[in-house]
Amino acid sequence: MPGFLIDGVGNPARNPPNTVETGRRHRYLLTLLNPLENVLIYAHKVTRPTFEAEVITVHSGQDLIYRPGKHKWNPIEMTIYDVVSSGGMDNTASAIYDWWRNSMIDTSNSKQFKPADYRKNCSLEMLGGDGSSLWLYQLYGCWPSKVSPSDLQYAETAIADITITLQVDRVVESQPS
Repeated sequence: MPGFLIDGVGNPARNPPNTVETGRRHRYLLTLLNPLENVLIYAHKVTRPTFEAEVITVHSGQDLIYRPGKHKWNPIEMTIYDVVSSGGMDNTASAIYDWWRNSMIDTSNSKQFKPADYRKNCSLEMLGGDGSSLWLYQLYGCWPSKVSPSDLQYAETAIADITITLQVDRVVESQPS
């Protein structure tokens, strides 16, 4: 990591101290409400919330001036290992598809549930080495817009996983103190 002082070389006023640590990608905590809370232990990848702003163009004489317009939060993707226990009791794919079928869309009866049944609030935290929260994202109005299992191939030996795309209405980002 840049910024270390070696043998006293460097200016301590300009260089960060050697006690500084970077955030790590593998330290995070995703909190969802039932029924997925039991399978989140198998989550191995989650994207952080990002947003895009529309650009408004203002004509001012011969100049074009740009201003931010409405913004939207991009979907968050969460990838979970597809785990099946020997007794068949712990199956992440079953839990995910049951959640989808029992709260979002009942494909066998071709019906959609009420938004209050599937829109949930969640949180995503980036954790420090001591377990403290570095960044906290409060996610409002989350719902799964897509559930994608991994492809199957005889030539692959990788662990099967399932990716869930969560739509998000609003995100409040903060740095806990």
